[in-house]
Amino acid sequence: FTSEIDQRIASPQYLNNSQILYSFLKNGKESLFVWDLSTNKSTLYNEQGNRLRRPLVVGNDVWVMSDLNRVFNLYKISGNKLSTPKTHVKTTVLDYAVHPKTGSVFAVTMSAEGPLLTYFAAETLNKNIKALPVIEPMIGKATKLPAAVDVETTTTAIDRPYKLWPHYWIPFISGSSASNGVLLSVATSGNDPTLQHAYNLGFVYDTGIEETSYNAGYMNRAYKWPWSLQSARAARNFAGSDSIYYNQTHAFSFVPDTSKFSDYWGTSLSYVYSKYEDEVATFERNGPQATFSFSNAKQTLWMISPEEGGSASVTYAHYNKSSRLKEYNQYYLNGAYYFSHWLPERHVISLEGRALATDQRIPSILGDSSTIYSNALTSSFLIRGYLDSQFVGRNIYNANIEYRFPMASYTKGSGLFPLYLKRIHGAFVADAIALDGFAYKQPIEANVRVKSDQVFSSAGAEIKADTTLGYVIPIEFVLGLHTPFQPAYNEDLSMYVQIKSGIGF
Repeated sequence: FTSEIDQRIASPQYLNNSQILYSFLKNGKESLFVWDLSTNKSTLYNEQGNRLRRPLVVGNDVWVMSDLNRVFNLYKISGNKLSTPKTHVKTTVLDYAVHPKTGSVFAVTMSAEGPLLTYFAAETLNKNIKALPVIEPMIGKATKLPAAVDVETTTTAIDRPYKLWPHYWIPFISGSSASNGVLLSVATSGNDPTLQHAYNLGFVYDTGIEETSYNAGYMNRAYKWPWSLQSARAARNFAGSDSIYYNQTHAFSFVPDTSKFSDYWGTSLSYVYSKYEDEVATFERNGPQATFSFSNAKQTLWMISPEEGGSASVTYAHYNKSSRLKEYNQYYLNGAYYFSHWLPERHVISLEGRALATDQRIPSILGDSSTIYSNALTSSFLIRGYLDSQFVGRNIYNANIEYRFPMASYTKGSGLFPLYLKRIHGAFVADAIALDGFAYKQPIEANVRVKSDQVFSSAGAEIKADTTLGYVIPIEFVLGLHTPFQPAYNEDLSMYVQIKSGIGF
């Protein structure tokens, strides 16, 4: 049974083993109906009042919100008829829940100060209420109400430190930048109830190089212009070498509110300090940075990927002259587009591109390096089938194309075992990268200088399983197999296993 464009089905639940009770809005009137699973037909259950909302089956009772007197109050349904009112509020009931054992009610009621969470003890429900007077909607017309049960409320200060304390950790596992280890990472986030303060926090331990990286961010929305603080430290291994290098970035940003112009656009204005360190050199940089972004890609729970729209961002950074570097500018471009027209249901073609451009000759390592993981932890220039960090450059151009398709839908678990399998899907992928910098030649174990007219590419396939772990954590398991097309740099077929959050695209 499907509703039309101007209709709405809401609150379906089993009335018994063969019948489903639900509310149905049509032509401005909302009534209760019962769908019979044996006949696949619907019959009217109750239509008293202009609107009947949120039917709730509690034991042998059916509760409902009705505007029988033009203000929503709670009723029970007896013999397909409304009982006497269970509540008598002067404004309206917005939502409710009934305790299955005691019969008491928690309800959201409207007050002079806005929605209010209200408790009704079982013994006070239906107390001396025979019928409620009709509340006339005409402005200025006085309506005398009988005495209603006053609601006593208390207020307490928000326990802000507790609300901001981490309440969950999402794990990730993927390959290390070294050949003999893995990346073990956890991420969390939080905010207070008013959304004035929010943060994100992540830690990465690389067992191959025995180093820890982190990424932290804080957003303050208490002022007209929100502002944020970001801090990150990344430790990585040069491909084919035991040498380790470190990148630190700290930034203070303003985030102007652009929602009045469009929900799709965003911007941030920052001042950034960066520091690079390895065994022989240290470079420090600082300067202003601006980012402009756009995104209209959307993904529902039923999609394995966004199916239309796209995203794009442009970042400009100006670095001031320092003791070891002259003044220079960097530009970072990132874009994605999703296409599904004329394809089978839930099949998607994803096109992604990235570019980093630097206007002065600086050490290549002050640009960026490549990664082999689709949910990049320390870089976004994706080239699968090679080594992690195999390509390093001050100018980098990267493209990825994927054909994503569903394989099986399970949506089931096994009893209380804390793993719920939602679906399995796959992708055929192809990657390409070009750069001004250095590339590691694995067969001869040496770094060589390359220019952007040389393109490195690969292709492969991935199988992904979307699951819910521990009852609440969305986790995606990825198995990938990729082949490089430049054997002079890497001649081996590459396989990897990755565990990551299933939230992202």
